[in-house]
Amino acid sequence: MRDALRLSRGMSYKNAMAGLPMGGGKAVILAGPDRHKTPEMLSAFGDAIDALGGRYITAEDVGMGEADMVAIAQRTPYVTGLPATDSSAAGGDPGPFTGATPMPLDGGTAGGVAKCAGAPVGLAAPYAGGCGSGDGWCARSSCNGGN
Repeated sequence: MRDALRLSRGMSYKNAMAGLPMGGGKAVILAGPDRHKTPEMLSAFGDAIDALGGRYITAEDVGMGEADMVAIAQRTPYVTGLPATDSSAAGGDPGPFTGATPMPLDGGTAGGVAKCAGAPVGLAAPYAGGCGSGDGWCARSSCNGGN
């Protein structure tokens, strides 16, 4: 729970810096150590989202996938990240499109930071810590040369 509160606070700061007129919410399912989410948990989660009447819209994030969003959508219309219905529709994991840094970091970025810090440029490497779903995509892309 502490992690969810920390993340929502960070999202609020991120939204404020972007000039968005809303805070940053995080919703959590407290699953067991195996991270298994039962159909009952997903239904209760959907009901809780629905009770907010559109003031919060849930989406895929770390530990949640398309199948979870489909199950939640059985209880509320306030869900995104559902599978695309045709090739012209958006759908699925929104992470690659919503990260704080939508483009991968590269060696030039790391080298520039190293130079500004007075460190040897050859020792620099991109680093991303505390990543959510979108920022995790950015970090993985950086490590894979942008792929």
